[in-house]
Amino acid sequence: WLRHISLKDQFSSFHRIALNHQAFVAEVMTTVPPNIVFMRNIVRAKLFVWEEPCAKLATVQLVDQADSFFWVLSSSGSYSVNSFYQFMINTDSQFRHKII
Repeated sequence: WLRHISLKDQFSSFHRIALNHQAFVAEVMTTVPPNIVFMRNIVRAKLFVWEEPCAKLATVQLVDQADSFFWVLSSSGSYSVNSFYQFMINTDSQFRHKII
């Protein structure tokens, strides 16, 4: 995850062609060039695009500690039924009646 979006979703085109979908960021980014293998070569424009996630990940400092959960829909960071309900009723969705 980088910010509140998974790396898989932010860089889906690279995730689809990566051979190891279970690789940890720390394993990939500890070497130069990054320790990742793709199903096909990344050349020209795609190589330029590949530099974006590498640059973003280079600024992240990884720490060896337990992961934590933060619920972005409440100011406390803790999950509550009310925060989820408020999100659902205030979300503009044509299928809202099927969700609630």
